[in-house]
Amino acid sequence: MKLFSVLAIALSFAVAAAPVDSVQFKDIQTAFSQGRLAETEKKAEEFERAFTKSDFLAQVQNLNGLCKLQKRDWKGAISEFQKSVNLTPVTSPILPYLKYNLANAKFEAGEFEDAQQLLKTIDATQLDRDNQIKVYYLRARNDFSRKAYYDSARNCIQSAKLTHSTLAQEQKNALTALFDRSLSLLTQSASLQELAVLAEESSLADRILLRLGKSELSEGKKDLAKKHFQMILSQYPDSTVYAEARALLSDETTGTPAISPTPESVDTEVDSKKIGILLPLSGKFARFGSRALQGIELAFQIFEANAPKTYSLVVEDSGDDAESAATALSRLTHEHHVVGVIGPLLSKGIEKVTQKAQDLQIPLISLSRSTVTSGDYIFNAGISMKAQTREIAQYAVKKLGIRRFAILYPRDKAGEESMNRFWDSVDELGGEIRGVESYVPGETDFRQSIDRLSGRFYSEAREREILALAKDRDLKKIKKKTRKNEQFFTLPPIVDYEAVFIPEDPRIAGQILPTFAYRDVDAVRFLGTSAWNSPELAERALNSAEHAYFVDLFLASSTQPSSKKYCEKFEASFQQEPSAIDALAFDAGKAMVRALAQVAENNPRRSLKEALQQTKDLPGATGKMTYLDGVLSRPLKILTIKSGQIVETAF
Repeated sequence: MKLFSVLAIALSFAVAAAPVDSVQFKDIQTAFSQGRLAETEKKAEEFERAFTKSDFLAQVQNLNGLCKLQKRDWKGAISEFQKSVNLTPVTSPILPYLKYNLANAKFEAGEFEDAQQLLKTIDATQLDRDNQIKVYYLRARNDFSRKAYYDSARNCIQSAKLTHSTLAQEQKNALTALFDRSLSLLTQSASLQELAVLAEESSLADRILLRLGKSELSEGKKDLAKKHFQMILSQYPDSTVYAEARALLSDETTGTPAISPTPESVDTEVDSKKIGILLPLSGKFARFGSRALQGIELAFQIFEANAPKTYSLVVEDSGDDAESAATALSRLTHEHHVVGVIGPLLSKGIEKVTQKAQDLQIPLISLSRSTVTSGDYIFNAGISMKAQTREIAQYAVKKLGIRRFAILYPRDKAGEESMNRFWDSVDELGGEIRGVESYVPGETDFRQSIDRLSGRFYSEAREREILALAKDRDLKKIKKKTRKNEQFFTLPPIVDYEAVFIPEDPRIAGQILPTFAYRDVDAVRFLGTSAWNSPELAERALNSAEHAYFVDLFLASSTQPSSKKYCEKFEASFQQEPSAIDALAFDAGKAMVRALAQVAENNPRRSLKEALQQTKDLPGATGKMTYLDGVLSRPLKILTIKSGQIVETAF
C-alpha cells in the first residue's frame, strides 16, 4: 500500500438492519481487519448478491474496494467505491471517506482529472486532523501528476501545517520530497512569494525560502535573495538546508557568483581535479562504507606507487540518515567545489540526496539499490529494485516454469517497494500472486506470517476439517497430542503457490527459510534480492537455503576475466576477499575516471555529465557498463546456493 493510501474510517454505526445481514457484515469487517483479503472479497461479493437492499451494502462495497486497492486492481477498486458512493446519502458522515477512497483509486489508475473533480467535492475541514493530512497529500500528488505544480506545492503546505508527531517520519519525508519536486518546476518569483507567505508557520517554510532566494539570484535580485537566506539562518538553525543557505549567502556577500538554476553559474568555482565521495563512515553501516571506499580508491589507483596522482578524493561521511547525507553533499559542493560525487550508498533518504544533486547540477553516481530521483545529473550504478525483481521474476517464470507466487516482506518503505516491484513483474509475465503477508521489521518469530500464507492461521474458515480431525481422534481413541500423532491435531497447510519472494537481508532470511519447513510448507522455491549474496544466508538457513535463487552483479568466484582481474587486484591491495559492495563502487569509480579525462575546464560539471552519458561497454568488475536512461547498466547474474556455496547459474 502507498503512503496515505486509505482514510481511517469507522464504518460500523447503529442502523436498523435484519439480523442476518448484520451478522454477515460483521464477519466481513473482521476478515478485513485481520488481513484476510481473499476471504473478505469472496464474502463481500456473496453479500452484494444476497442483500441488494441492505443498509450495510455501501460499507461492504467499500471494504471490497479496499481489498482490490491493496491487490492493485485499480479498475475493480474504482467499480466498488463508485457503487458505494452512489448508494450513500449526501448527508451521510462517511461520504467524504468513501469519496477519498474512490479518488485514490482513480489516481492510482492514472485517471487524474476524474480524481481532481472528486477531491474538489471533499470538504477536508470536516475531517479529523490525520485524515485532513491525507486528503491534502492526495491532492498534492494528483496535482503534480496533472503538472499543476503550484497547486501541488500549495496542498503540500496545507498538509504540512497539520503535520505533528502523529505522522510517521517516512510520511513526512515523502511530503517534503514531493514539495521539493513541485518547487523545482516553478520558475515565477511571484508564485514562489505567494507560497512563502502560505508556508509561514509550517515545516516547509525554510525550503520555500531557499527556493525563492535562488530564484531571485537567477534574476539578479541579490538584496532580496540575501534577505531570504538570512531568514533561514536566523529562524531555522536546525534546517536541513541551513548549510546550503549559508554557502549561498557567503558567495553573495563576498561578491562571487552564487549558485543559480543555470549550469553556467553552477560551474563557477569548480575544481575539475577533485571528486567527492559520499559514504557512511560512522554508525552501524560504517563497515559497508569502508568497503565501498576501498573499491573507489582502487579505481583511482590511490595505492599504486607508479600511477599518476591526477585526481584527489574528498571524502565526506554521509551518516545513516537523509539529513546528514544532504548536508555532506552541500559541503562537497560549496566548500570543496568538487566536480562530481560518488555516493551515497544507503537507500534511506536517497530521493532527498539525489534531488539535491540534480538541483545543484552536480554529477552524482549513486551506489544505492533504491530507485533514485530522475534527472540528467543523476547516474545510478546500483541495482535498482525494479531491475532485480524483473530479472528474478523472469528467471522463475521462464526458466523454472513457476506461475504461482507468494510474497513475504517487512512492513517498511524498502519492503513495500520490493513487494510492489515484484508483483508488477509477475503481472507483466502473466504469473499470479496467490498470497501476500507482511511483518513488523525486527520480528523474530515468523510462524504466524507463514501460517497466514498457508491457510493455517484462519482456522474458522476450515471448520469442517477441524471437525473431521476431531472425529478421527475419537475413532482412534486419541486423547493426548504427541509427536507421533500430531497430524490428528493440526490442520495441514494449503500451499497454492510454488515460490515465495522474500526481500530481506541474509540474517533475517536465514531465520525465515527454515520456518517454512517447520510449518510443513515443503517443495516451494525461495526467491530473493542481491542482499542474499552473502555466505551468512547458507550459514543460518542451512539446507533450507539450497536452491534458493537471487540476483546480483558480482560473484567473487566468477570466471569472467574482468571480475577475476579485479579480485586479484583487490586481494593484493587489501589482503581480503572482495565483495559485491566494493566491486560496485570500483566500477562507479572506473566510470568516473574515464569520464574525467573528457572534462572541459570552462564547464567541468556539465561536460562530466555528458561524458558519463557516453559510457558504453566499459569493462568492470561487475561486467560491461553502458549508460541507459540514467543507469550504468550491466547484465545481472542469477545466483543460487549449492552445497552451501553461492554459485552462478545459467538463465
